[in-house]
Amino acid sequence: MLKSKKILVIAPNWIGDMVGAQSLLISLKKNDPDCIIDVAGPKPCLELTKFMPEVNETFVLDLKHGQVSFKTRLKEAKEIKKKGYDQCIILPNSLKSAIIPFLARIKKRTGWLGEQRYILLNDHRKLDKKAFPLMVDRYNALAFAKNITPSNTPLPKLVASQKDIENVVKKLNIDTSRSTIALCPGAAYGPSKQWPAKYHAEVAKALINDGYLVFILGSPADIEIAKEIEINVKNNNLINFTGTTSMAEAISILATTSFCLGNDSGLSHISWALGKTTFITYGSSEIIAPPDSENAIKLFVDNLVCRPCKKRVCPLGHFKCMMDLTPDMVLKTIYQKIQN
Repeated sequence: MLKSKKILVIAPNWIGDMVGAQSLLISLKKNDPDCIIDVAGPKPCLELTKFMPEVNETFVLDLKHGQVSFKTRLKEAKEIKKKGYDQCIILPNSLKSAIIPFLARIKKRTGWLGEQRYILLNDHRKLDKKAFPLMVDRYNALAFAKNITPSNTPLPKLVASQKDIENVVKKLNIDTSRSTIALCPGAAYGPSKQWPAKYHAEVAKALINDGYLVFILGSPADIEIAKEIEINVKNNNLINFTGTTSMAEAISILATTSFCLGNDSGLSHISWALGKTTFITYGSSEIIAPPDSENAIKLFVDNLVCRPCKKRVCPLGHFKCMMDLTPDMVLKTIYQKIQN
């Protein structure tokens, strides 16, 4: 009896990118249904794998962002080596992300070239941005031999179990008889990716007037902007869950909603991957994700020469990429979509 191929995937550092990584996992399973896929990476990203049926096991890499600790990497490598992986697919382009698979002596180490890590990879690819314009396309391509260009990329599809949803509904006393919208106003990258709180509040007021129940979701880092929205709305039909739930609970809450409005951030990408209609506001970021999914509606100011600047804070001080994307414009798009 042939042994199943064991594959380790080194996860990206951002939750939104981790959503896109599921495209790779889906293709790996399609290419070899018997393969065993484990994922190693930051704990927040690994929480998502609970909703990815392709994943067998996960391992937290206890490495601080931006730091290279050789001692820690050597310790992690020794543990990973015991697992006997046949291949490691390294999604981050950093040098440090390729060190552990190299030290673990995994036979095949696959990844895109970057940060002078040529020697650490023995199945390296040179990125052609025209051939692979979206992040999900780049991840998905690593499921195939380097001489193969995939004809299509499967869309990520997160699966929330009915049991998890029921547990969250009971725990948080969520009224599932009403149409609900989730607001996800945070953005870990920085303020240049955050649609203003007062704009979120205006949209929330309009939707509440139309009978919607509005939830605010986010991490503890988003408490301030969520509170500002809450103060501006002042209505019992807005419920602020920001900073009070685990990632898994937030995902289960999203699974109960009718649609979502958020920034180019993790929760927004989770929402459309759950199959929810998701309106995503783009400020400084380049629109290279999500893929062309009918669930992901991209909202941005067109013909603005300074965007995308990709900066964390607006270098010009006017923040036009978000300020000129008015609540009326967003509401018009929302109503057009939900009425259809």
